[in-house]
Amino acid sequence: MTLVFCSDVHAPVMRGGGDRHLPFIKFLQYLQRQDIDGLFILGDLFDFWFEFGDVVFGRGLPILKELSNLADIGVDLHFLVGNHDYWAGRFMEEQVGIEVHKGPIELKLGKKRVLLCHGDGLNPEDRGYLFMRKVLRSPWTIAAFRLFHPELALRIGRWASSTSREQIYVNLEGKRKEAEAIRAFAERQILERARDVVIAGHCHIPVIEEFSSDTHQGTYYNLGDWLRHYTFLVYENGTFRYCRFDPETRQVSEWTDGSVAETEAKRTEESAVP
Repeated sequence: MTLVFCSDVHAPVMRGGGDRHLPFIKFLQYLQRQDIDGLFILGDLFDFWFEFGDVVFGRGLPILKELSNLADIGVDLHFLVGNHDYWAGRFMEEQVGIEVHKGPIELKLGKKRVLLCHGDGLNPEDRGYLFMRKVLRSPWTIAAFRLFHPELALRIGRWASSTSREQIYVNLEGKRKEAEAIRAFAERQILERARDVVIAGHCHIPVIEEFSSDTHQGTYYNLGDWLRHYTFLVYENGTFRYCRFDPETRQVSEWTDGSVAETEAKRTEESAVP
């Protein structure tokens, strides 16, 4: 059995969003030529997503088309909603063929207990976000939002998405706190709940980290993103491999701790340039 895990594509659905979704479309086309059994997307597939019944944002259709092609050839598709696209639902399930999960899920892969989650909402210090998260996900808020015209909804989504992206992706301190909260959560799940593998996203930083105690050990993977890293995880023949997709050559290579460190160091240097 071969499974693929990825997250944080942040494909634009608004005017002026650019073409940053194209690497992921190439990746989905690459997967269509591989012999895989399942694809798990761990949130933030889109920069903003909301379904008005059978009405959705047209700029998201190219990615949904490629996902539907995967479903048509028998690939089992799963989508764990993120903080940018929590409101995905019936359209994706019925028209695309994706099973939508509103929270973390656990898989049993061989003898391994594997926990999948997006990773948002784990920082207890971020009380403002936790409050807004609860409000925005309430049935009353969702029902009221559906009364808006989709164009107005997009404008609101543009503001909300840019605010979240500024906090998590551009603001280095905010990103660090989110990454630390996810890491601490993964450590607890492994050492206290006897999970063998924890896979998350959200903080946009590729991570491979081992945790161990006298009684248990396990591995935490953070999937990085598709804005800069183009990283993903593969489960095959009982083992996990961390990989990177090159959008230019459409080739896959192994992603190592060294490449993570080098990339983060380069990004730190670039951010320091006035």
